[in-house]
Amino acid sequence: MGVPSVCLALMLMLLASTTLRAQGHDSRGKEFWVSFLENHGSGDPYEKSDLRLYAASAIPTTVRLVYHQTGVERRVNIALANVPVEIHVRALFGNDVEISGNDKISRKSIAVYSDEEITLYGVNVRTMSADAFLTLPADVLTRKYVVLAFQNGESITQGFATIDMPSQFCVIATEDGTSVSVKPTAPISGRGLTAFTVRLNRGDVYFAQAQLDKRYDLSGTVVESTKPIAVFSGTRRTAIPARIGIFRNHLIEQMPPVETWGNEAIATPHYTISPDSREVAVVRVLAAYDKTAWTLDGVPQPALMRSRVVDIPLIHPMHIVADRPILVAQYEHSVNTNENTGVPIGDPFMMVVPPPEQFDTAYSFQSVGHPEFLSHHINVVIPLDAVATLRLDGRAITSEVIPIADTRFGYIQHKVNAGAHAIRADSPFGLFAYGFGRATGYGYTGGMRYRRLALDYEPPSSAHSIVCSQLEGVFTDDNITDLGIDSCYTDASNRNVRVTIDPFESGADTVHFRAELVDPYLDGIVSMRAVDSAGRSHSRVTSIPGMTVRATLSGNGVAVLDTLFLFNRAAGCFKIELANIGGFEQTITSVHLMTGEEFVSYAQTVPLRLAPGERRIVEVCAQTLRDTTTAVNVIVTTDCADRHVAVVPIVTAIDNDGPARADDTDGCGSQRILRFSELGRASGITSFAFESLVNCRVDRIAPIVIGEPVRSLECHVTAIDPRRDAFITTTVGDRAGNTATYFDTLAGFTCAILDANADTLSTTVGIAWQLGTTDFGMRRSDSVVIINYGLQTLRIMSAVLAGNTTVSVPPSQLPLVLEPGERRTFRVFVDARFPGYVADTLTVVDECGRLDRIAIETFVPAVFATTVDQCNNALSVSSIGPTKRTFMMVPVPNPSPGGHVSIDIGLDVAGDINLEVLDGNGETSITIMRAVPLGSGLHRVVADLAALQSGQYFVRLTSSSGIFVERLVVVR
Repeated sequence: MGVPSVCLALMLMLLASTTLRAQGHDSRGKEFWVSFLENHGSGDPYEKSDLRLYAASAIPTTVRLVYHQTGVERRVNIALANVPVEIHVRALFGNDVEISGNDKISRKSIAVYSDEEITLYGVNVRTMSADAFLTLPADVLTRKYVVLAFQNGESITQGFATIDMPSQFCVIATEDGTSVSVKPTAPISGRGLTAFTVRLNRGDVYFAQAQLDKRYDLSGTVVESTKPIAVFSGTRRTAIPARIGIFRNHLIEQMPPVETWGNEAIATPHYTISPDSREVAVVRVLAAYDKTAWTLDGVPQPALMRSRVVDIPLIHPMHIVADRPILVAQYEHSVNTNENTGVPIGDPFMMVVPPPEQFDTAYSFQSVGHPEFLSHHINVVIPLDAVATLRLDGRAITSEVIPIADTRFGYIQHKVNAGAHAIRADSPFGLFAYGFGRATGYGYTGGMRYRRLALDYEPPSSAHSIVCSQLEGVFTDDNITDLGIDSCYTDASNRNVRVTIDPFESGADTVHFRAELVDPYLDGIVSMRAVDSAGRSHSRVTSIPGMTVRATLSGNGVAVLDTLFLFNRAAGCFKIELANIGGFEQTITSVHLMTGEEFVSYAQTVPLRLAPGERRIVEVCAQTLRDTTTAVNVIVTTDCADRHVAVVPIVTAIDNDGPARADDTDGCGSQRILRFSELGRASGITSFAFESLVNCRVDRIAPIVIGEPVRSLECHVTAIDPRRDAFITTTVGDRAGNTATYFDTLAGFTCAILDANADTLSTTVGIAWQLGTTDFGMRRSDSVVIINYGLQTLRIMSAVLAGNTTVSVPPSQLPLVLEPGERRTFRVFVDARFPGYVADTLTVVDECGRLDRIAIETFVPAVFATTVDQCNNALSVSSIGPTKRTFMMVPVPNPSPGGHVSIDIGLDVAGDINLEVLDGNGETSITIMRAVPLGSGLHRVVADLAALQSGQYFVRLTSSSGIFVERLVVVR
């Protein structure tokens, strides 16, 4: 808060002499940029802020001030060295210099120029609301900042809280064409929470205030630009803590660039101006990076996250150490006492806490010499071994030095008078100047160096997007302490890509690049590296998917498929196997023929996904109304590209005929090969079926038809019973939808002998043909009726007898042709040359070489004769068969017991014979036959030898062909 309006003389003097100058960048300079944030006091509604600047120089000089809103320029002389000059801003530039909430982008900035280096402070005062700030020279301004402010202020009226004072910051552009990007941590009025960019020219000011619907705090908001900028932040008016809603004050500080942040801070308690206050001062810690490790007085704390503020009660001196850059500020609390009389002393102010690395060895400062501020103080943070060298206005400080645990520092709280002061020591130390009035206060950092401390901790990062075969990527080195990208290049790992890197200057936050496939039908690899100005590098290897679908028969080219025949203007289909040879899944959206309007084509199984290495068969169908012969390209389409993968020859024709039956190569026998064909421009056989099979079996079908058209087909069948006809009915279909049915008969060997008595078949295989009885020595003919009981013509080409002695077949009857159901007479001849049963086998053979064997039987009864010899002994003679010579066999039995013996004689011609038994002297013992006529042939003579005594005898045969003798022994 503040005091009732009085003339406020706030003089803040910094560097007293050239001996106080620090090496390198510090808070002294020849150019400054200043804006005053919106304030709100307790005065009347039309109160205007009292805005003042304080400039001091070690050498008398002239200061030139330019207010960009109006273009008005004023000059102020600094006549005395180290004596600050108070500059009344409203007196120079009017009442409208302070930024208001309606000014989103304005030109309410003041540029301050000097021929010599000066130190510049600012102060913004309203009734019970004021704060002061150190202004940074232009040579320390950079492009990267993080806002540290405080939350929206609340007011309490009759117990009800109203959020009415915003957290706020402003950005001043120092050069034309400055792009400023803002990443807010809280919703900004008129902008919301979304990151945005504003474009400013030299002197332009962008002003941001938090929305007032919640307790928002803009602390942590990242502000980056393409050219140097100045950033001021704070709160229009707030209590600390904000919830108490009373004893509120204006807060403001100029933000140090992130590059000057350190890893360490020492915060010290403020002088206790109102001991009975119920509130506590606060230290705020802000990290530049996520997961920043830190300790508080040596005790590890939960990791800090980027742009998230941590508040710590400032009760005792505290030592903060982090592993990465941090920004620290300390805030005085609202006075909020229990006093019921008068206005208590004290209220919030804000001071940035520099890291010890930025301490200086000398400062010149000035406490506010105005009645509104009743008490002025400094805090000095100094190495303990340098305390003896500390001099304030040339004198040693007698106030107590309080050591800070676990550090080499101590701190001193010392009360000073209003006015100018100088302080110095042999070692760098920190200075904080502040003061209190009734319900008001001010505070500022006495000064600091601005050496670059924050290191570039992180290498560049990268991101990319791939759309089909093209990649767009970006390397980024824009973390808050990054130095920017120094180089970007590809390496030898690139494969099948063409890379383009956008031109950039060293130190750029971003570098854009693009890559595209050289061969769009292969995957590619992009291997790139970016190196930042700190030497940290980041490599990125990214694969770009090509259109890697191809036909499996194509190798790396175009497959030539089998001819597709389209018949009768109907659709036809073919199959193609597709393979994904790449490393990414491919989604096939279409497989079609590239033919314009001539063909209509479509794939049966798309869309489909092919995993890397996967193969799938796709059926593609086509239809046309034209008759043509052509070769058509097969096109595969994915989400990103088309590819010509194959060529299919197409023949279109009219086919109205079913498959044809070819001539059999073998029309004989019990086996048959049925042949079917579709030749020329016919559509091909696609189906084959047996409608019926009678007395036959199927041995083989080649090829097997399972829907795929074939040009020819063979079916092998065999009759089960070869003596019966076999019947086959088949139906064959082609791709054009035509069918043909064929009936086939396998002629059996359907020959049989008809039983004339029963008019039925009586002689087949296994049943003998009985020719009856034939007298011995006689020759006669016989016949049989042969019938063809089948349905095919039967041609008997030969009939052969195995023996061919008694039975013979006249060859003039052959060939014997029998039509289906026809009966024919078949003759044989019988020569009864042997008595007894005569058997032979008749082999009948048809034109196919099939044969049937028929047994033939006849009976030739023997001829028996009975007579007596010359002694009237009984004599039996029988004719038993033919012979071709004359002979006599040995009598049987021999030796003989003297009974009957059998003597077989053979005569080549008929004639009279003599048969007698002679003794050993050649005398006739018995005459068996004398001049007995016998026919030619084999005869058996049975004679009775009972009259013979034991001994050796000879049997003598006398015929016209000669005399034959055999020995006979009789043993009784």
